[in-house]
Amino acid sequence: MLIGAEATLIRSALTRIAEQIVEERNDGYPQPFDIPVFDELGASHRLQLLELVATYLLTPTSEPLKLTSLNEATVGAVFAQVKLSVDMELLFEEPAGARSEWRAQVLSAYTYCFESESCEWDAADFVPTSVDSTDTDQWDNAIEDLANRILWDRDYLMAETFLDQPPEIAAAMKSLLGIEDDYFVDAGTDDSKSSSMDEVVARFQSIGL
Repeated sequence: MLIGAEATLIRSALTRIAEQIVEERNDGYPQPFDIPVFDELGASHRLQLLELVATYLLTPTSEPLKLTSLNEATVGAVFAQVKLSVDMELLFEEPAGARSEWRAQVLSAYTYCFESESCEWDAADFVPTSVDSTDTDQWDNAIEDLANRILWDRDYLMAETFLDQPPEIAAAMKSLLGIEDDYFVDAGTDDSKSSSMDEVVARFQSIGL
């Protein structure tokens, strides 16, 4: 379970994605995250996955979140939203320092997670030390470091590659890369059996988001 500034950042990103999904009902334009296995799902399906990830990351649970491409892709989308929000602040900031909500959350989370770690290199050369920083690479590095605390790898980005292969080839590839047999086939939730979007949103909000 995440706590402190790290949990605050993840909660903000989860909430923003959920808001965008609900907005799709009005404008019909989903926000893509360049994560096909997540982007191609229906709105209710994505909301249910966000609810699942929020439950496991932000509330006490008796076991960890199951390792599947959909679950990890949802976590990947959360950090993609963080990056998108920071990029938007940097792009439209005028005057300097006027909009820094997301950068402040990233910096607080990074400090919370890593300030006690000793490094042989100067972290200031690689990550921002102030919300006023306009170095996109430094912000990307900080967000990537935070993502790596939860995501061991990015196997979910290879979903289409595996699903397009004959079963025996896909099995051999997964064995070589140490990927579980059911990693890409667990469908998680099902749009055809889901509740209404309003019900999903209500459940999502009920876990404190």
